[in-house]
Amino acid sequence: MFEEEMMVVRPKDTIHLINKLKINVLHLEVQNQELKQRIEIVKKSEEKYRNLFKYSKDGIIFVNMKGEIIESNKAFQDLLCYTIEELKNFNIDQLTPEKWHNMENEIIKKGDYYEYEKEYVKKNGEVLPVSIKMTKVKDEQGEPSYIACIVRDISMYKKYGAQISHKENIEFIKILAGGIAHNFNNILSPIIGGIDLAKQHIQNDDFTLNLLDHALIAANRAKNLVKIIMNFVLKDKKENSAVDLSLLLEEYTEFLRSVLPKSITLKNSKMKKIKINGNENNLKQLFINIGLNAANSIKSYSGIIEVEIDEVDFSESFPKPHFCLKNGKYAVLTFKDTGNGIEKDKYSTIFTPFFTTNNNVFYEGKGAGLGLTIAEKIAKDHGGAITVDSAVGKGSRFSVFLPIQS
Repeated sequence: MFEEEMMVVRPKDTIHLINKLKINVLHLEVQNQELKQRIEIVKKSEEKYRNLFKYSKDGIIFVNMKGEIIESNKAFQDLLCYTIEELKNFNIDQLTPEKWHNMENEIIKKGDYYEYEKEYVKKNGEVLPVSIKMTKVKDEQGEPSYIACIVRDISMYKKYGAQISHKENIEFIKILAGGIAHNFNNILSPIIGGIDLAKQHIQNDDFTLNLLDHALIAANRAKNLVKIIMNFVLKDKKENSAVDLSLLLEEYTEFLRSVLPKSITLKNSKMKKIKINGNENNLKQLFINIGLNAANSIKSYSGIIEVEIDEVDFSESFPKPHFCLKNGKYAVLTFKDTGNGIEKDKYSTIFTPFFTTNNNVFYEGKGAGLGLTIAEKIAKDHGGAITVDSAVGKGSRFSVFLPIQS
């Protein structure tokens, strides 16, 4: 049958068929070219995402729905100090402290995309705070296939973020405290003046004069508190000069010994002779505030406060204990006490104005919660900083860093 049909094909029909075949061939070539272009685009896209995965400074991991690590980039491996082969032997829960397990499981159940913070445990056992951007990747049926996570190290933010926030709070408190202190001083002035005038007009009445004397003492104490607040708000106008820290600390220790209970021992262990450019009166106030804070932390009224002066030279490679510190030489004044210690989560809070945990203030009056705040401000005014290292039940160590200027 086919042969009979072929036999009756006319030349015109043959030409038509050939032309039609040529058109189809051209269409195929165009489609083939488009396909090649699409393949090239896909290849470039794959290469782009492969490079993104490979060279990203953030960690990237792919985890199946059982929590097993399928793939991870070098940044993630470097974060936790594991190789890719080692990581593939872990479930994600094994790398996460137990306190985060329930929260993370709930997040995975809730939605397809989530941002949150958690911690990982590095190979050396160190706990690393991280931020996570989690995305569920689904298959063609719309079922979750695996989870992609972008992991960022936020340890530096955790370390310095609170300090930056604290600095902003201090600026706000300074404005507020300045206004309150100014108005309070305006109220105190006529009270003190009125008491002085009343005393001049009262004779032969010892009882009333005694009451006025007590009122005047209380008013002057309030005035002194205003002065402390204003010193906190405004910089001392006195010019800086060369200050011998060892001599200044000798004066400070003599004063502190006179007000401390006999059961608290004050020791000067290492007193390196160092001079800095500073405000002598403010530095005395700084030392006294930290010393009294140390004494108040010794709840049993029996303990030791140890003071020392040393020198440190911060270079580019040397890790600095506080973000305010720059490269160069610093005097380090260390105050160690055998008091109750401080919880780590209160390290930044203790420098907040009016924050106090002292219910054992041995000197007259109660603590106003400004001692460490003022001490920190004085240190910063001198281009320095204060750090704290403490453990509950084991005492505290306050280190004051002051730049040594040639």
